[in-house]
Amino acid sequence: MWQSYESRTKVFAEGSGGPSHTTSNPGFEASTTRTELGFSFAFADHWTLDLGLSYVDIRLENSTNPQDVTTERVSGFGDTALIVRRVIVDVEPAPEDESTSSSGGNKVAEAPRSGTRMAFGLGVSLPTGEPERPIAAGPVANSTLQTGTGTFDPLLTASLMHDFSSWSAFSHAILRIPGGENRYDYRTGAALQVSVGGSRALGDRWSISPRITYLWRASDRIDGEAAFASGGEWLSVVPALELELFERSHLEILAEIPLWRDLRTDQLDSTMRFAAGFTTRW
Repeated sequence: MWQSYESRTKVFAEGSGGPSHTTSNPGFEASTTRTELGFSFAFADHWTLDLGLSYVDIRLENSTNPQDVTTERVSGFGDTALIVRRVIVDVEPAPEDESTSSSGGNKVAEAPRSGTRMAFGLGVSLPTGEPERPIAAGPVANSTLQTGTGTFDPLLTASLMHDFSSWSAFSHAILRIPGGENRYDYRTGAALQVSVGGSRALGDRWSISPRITYLWRASDRIDGEAAFASGGEWLSVVPALELELFERSHLEILAEIPLWRDLRTDQLDSTMRFAAGFTTRW
């Protein structure tokens, strides 16, 4: 289960730049709280079925007219992800091997403790969320107030993990392909997210798992025309800390900090996103 919070209070300018590449905000603020619950079921050798549920709470404040400040709030279930994954490479860490010494006695030789795991997934994002009628509000995206895209969107995933003697490396990628226009003739743009990082233990119960994340989003479209305040690329650093609470149960806390953006248009965006997650296995 994951809980994330994002507050968008700055308008970042069209084009590429770092955290200071901003422009004037006419008076918009938006916040999003997302609760995600995920399940993974192994149903055959090297096959798993992943189910992802979400609940979204969105708040948008418009103070462009100080005499008439308005607040819109939307909450409800988000879209549901259903993905079938296939592990195609699964090499466990090599066990310790017994060999014979030159004097004829037996000794234990330490084998390299490494393992590799590669998996691919194919699925769909089900439209259990609620799309909203497109809005026209300067740097605010039309999709800001919707909890779902309103369409069946195919999903492709890939992951690669490798364990070394004292740390592990990992990479993940997920691609969402638009399933067409929803009932408001609105098409949410395609999105690709790629993360690369590593994990290292800090004692018996603590570990760190920093990563770099790249996000690409195509522009949303209304009646076939590119929508304002959408589309771009983001490069973020994500420091993360993990605590083993019980056997097979972990708590992870992270912060996603965008370092660079390349935006198609001016957009209301956040400077940081926080998330905390609890994971258990049985």
